Amino acid sequence: MDPSQLEGASLIVGALATGAAEGLKDTAKQAVIAARDKLINLLRPRLHDDEDAAADLNVYLRRPTPENAEPLAGHIVAAGLDRDEEILSASRHLLDVAGPTATGAGSIAAQSISQINLSGATGFLGGQHVHHHEATTPASAAEWDVLHLRGSVFELRNVGTGPAHDVVLDAPGAVRFDPPDEDLSTWPRGSGYELFAVGSFQTGHPRLVVHWKNAPNESEHQTWERPLPR
Repeated sequence: MDPSQLEGASLIVGALATGAAEGLKDTAKQAVIAARDKLINLLRPRLHDDEDAAADLNVYLRRPTPENAEPLAGHIVAAGLDRDEEILSASRHLLDVAGPTATGAGSIAAQSISQINLSGATGFLGGQHVHHHEATTPASAAEWDVLHLRGSVFELRNVGTGPAHDVVLDAPGAVRFDPPDEDLSTWPRGSGYELFAVGSFQTGHPRLVVHWKNAPNESEHQTWERPLPR
């Protein structure tokens, strides 16, 4: 993938995905992290005033999938960032630092760019320039990630492509469980809330169970379950 031949939105979104590449050497990882942080710091202030754009950026940074790349690319174009030379330069530098391991065929970066091309943007991938106009609209769905913040405090974040509705939380194995104080009837995409859970020698390490609906009118809840990170 030649960064000089990528359209603006593809260049930026592809560069952001390099942090998820496998097989990078330790020295390369540090350089990629530094270059990626610089690009993120350029993007955040420009997308901050648009709640949807800021949320989609957070979702993509946590889960750089082709499905999550598509809405972010739309926000980038709408904000004119695909023509911002400082951001484009930082994106090219990040792709150069990451190298072919992070941007080659089959990489997350290449898959994200392919999805943007299919949804109506233009790009250059695998030696061929592509341009499509028919956009695809994936079904909105919540997905979950849980982070250990400190002690017995965790953050549960919706990293999916849509809001979650009628959210119910449980923590089997916890001798004390304090769910978020917020109203969980609607959990926006990209947002996270803190919770408290502590286990014991008798009950073991707690698990977090999330029940939710992707649409308010769904008849049944979906379920996601993970051990709380240590």
